[in-house]
Amino acid sequence: MRWLFVLFVVLVLLALMQALRFGMRLTSGGGKTCLAVQVGGLSVFRLRFGEKRPPKLKSRKERERDAAKERKKAKEEKKPKKEGELSQLLSAADDVGFLLESLKKGLSVTTERLLKRIVVNRLTIHVAVGTPDPMKTTISYGALSASVFTAVATLTHLVTVKRRDLVMVPDYGSASTTLELDIQLWLRLWHFTHAAAGYLALWREIKAILKQRAATKTEQSEACNVS
Repeated sequence: MRWLFVLFVVLVLLALMQALRFGMRLTSGGGKTCLAVQVGGLSVFRLRFGEKRPPKLKSRKERERDAAKERKKAKEEKKPKKEGELSQLLSAADDVGFLLESLKKGLSVTTERLLKRIVVNRLTIHVAVGTPDPMKTTISYGALSASVFTAVATLTHLVTVKRRDLVMVPDYGSASTTLELDIQLWLRLWHFTHAAAGYLALWREIKAILKQRAATKTEQSEACNVS
């Protein structure tokens, strides 16, 4: 019966990874910007910008804790650092072609397993371009429109955009530009797991190549010393 329980737990975890969604929502307007992290459609964390808040005074315990952390950090910096395995492997990666190929593979994993799985539920951009000079307003409106529409077109090729609302207008009666932004996107937990597996496989491949190169360099240096 134990294997039935294990199978049930595995099926539940797979169902959660497939169903559970992680998302972000960025809103901006009226001089205030809010970035919310969402799990299953519910906001669990919000980060607000543009709001002036009074500085928070630290308590005595917090000040003492910060001072202890600084003293500990200063002691660690004085200790001689040993060359770890990662630094030794990186020293073997002296081939520009190898570095570019590794970067290309990493970007391929990111694009195929993450970017193409992102779903943008809402993409709302409302911009009213205004400057004190009507001629500058017209020029700024043309340049900003070209940049925004080009960026959105590129985004639609990378991710899935369901709803899009783009409004760009020149506001000759205003001396400043106003922006209203609302972007909501999500990604399933399974996609994070899939991407992590791809990065792990890529790192193992790169690590094996670097170890082989480091061993070859060591053998060559020993041969030179003997000769």
